Amino acid sequence: MKMKSSMKLKAIMIITMLGMSLAGYAQAQKKDGTFVSESGMEMQVDSMVYKNESRPVYYARYGNRGCLFELRINDNVSAEVTEPVNIGETSITINPVIFKSGKQSISINLKPFPGRKTIMNEKPFRLEIG
Repeated sequence: MKMKSSMKLKAIMIITMLGMSLAGYAQAQKKDGTFVSESGMEMQVDSMVYKNESRPVYYARYGNRGCLFELRINDNVSAEVTEPVNIGETSITINPVIFKSGKQSISINLKPFPGRKTIMNEKPFRLEIG
């Protein structure tokens, strides 16, 4: 008898604790979009989200075959491969390195894989800016 009541008590305690945890998470977000942190301070989520959705997103889509490379946009390293691996294709956003106005500069430095004197592939690098 004692064993059954002990197990029932443990089950009730676990369910109660789980319920209290879930209730705490539900209380963390208020209906006006603010969150209450553990310290009790409220923070407005909307102020952290960029609201101008018409702002364009610029990207660089690139791939390498048989070469190391360094891609610089406005003299900032945006992507590089320093180990002998081939990337079929990948994309990155480049908005943080684009000037608000004026001319932009892009430079690509290609190098052969270590132990080779030349790049063997006729088309070792592909780049698309959009």
